[in-house]
Amino acid sequence: METIDPYSLVDEFCTHDQVKKLLHDAKAVAKNDVLIGVTKQDSLTNLEAAVSKGFVQRDEIWKLIRNGEENGDQHIFFYRARNASVRQLCNVDTIAVNLFGSNWESRFPKFGIPQDALAWSDFRRESVGWTGKLYRWHYSRKLLHEFKRHDDAAGEIDVFEYQIKKTRQICIARWQSHTLQIRVPRLSTRPLIREYLQSVWNELSRAGINRNDFQPIDLEKTRWRLIEEFIDGSDAYRPHALRLEDDDQCSVEITPHTEGDGLSDTVRQALRTDFAESDCMDLQLFVQPVEEILAKELRVQLLGRDENNEVVISSKTTPEAIDYVTGTLLQIG
Repeated sequence: METIDPYSLVDEFCTHDQVKKLLHDAKAVAKNDVLIGVTKQDSLTNLEAAVSKGFVQRDEIWKLIRNGEENGDQHIFFYRARNASVRQLCNVDTIAVNLFGSNWESRFPKFGIPQDALAWSDFRRESVGWTGKLYRWHYSRKLLHEFKRHDDAAGEIDVFEYQIKKTRQICIARWQSHTLQIRVPRLSTRPLIREYLQSVWNELSRAGINRNDFQPIDLEKTRWRLIEEFIDGSDAYRPHALRLEDDDQCSVEITPHTEGDGLSDTVRQALRTDFAESDCMDLQLFVQPVEEILAKELRVQLLGRDENNEVVISSKTTPEAIDYVTGTLLQIG
């Protein structure tokens, strides 16, 4: 993968506030030797200068980029290893050596220009387990003009002019507490999401880890336990919408009357009685703020489709907030 200037990635994925905070922390020690810019571009220039003078360590730049890239707006798929031999293959040293060779830690991070297929940009130890990240280009098109043109052979023909847009997409594989998470970007179609998911599995298979070695973690019980918390009036989550389906595939969608409302007493009673045996196919909720972890409420969707193991984080947040949400959901289930 061709390398890229890390400060351009900071510009692309990190907010000005994140950059200023890093400079502010350095300024607390270095005083007037570190400047904080008025504009984001000024701050990026000052950040590069602070790194060159040793007031900000290069590892802090990698961390800043990681926090900017690994912060939501994703589909997260949960899997559990089927047996001990698969868990051993997922040991950080085993999988890393199988994928990258014995000196793998010296190869990462390598924030680079994506390719048209997924390629590893980062692989690192965590306090428990590991995290790997992959880049690729995604191409989309936008209709600019539509008009008619006369052709001597075909007569009048319709002409469509498109603009091709190329965007960096990021996928993540994470192993923690015998659980594998695969995170892919929120994309426009279901087939694209499945394609990205399978592409990550294809990369992992090079280490001898195959998709059929893992059991998708069924989140049906998790969805119903969250609904029970709604019924009991929990203030940790705010319901947004839920879709239930019975054995005859008759479905009903329930949403609060207005944004910010909870479930009415009538709906709570219906969930206890009329819908108690139904399957919850889709649950959307807002996780409420948690001090020092989640600054503002976060919209989360638990989908009952395909392998029934999918959670959607619908907006950008922080890696710590995502870890809190995913850990809580797995614990509930």
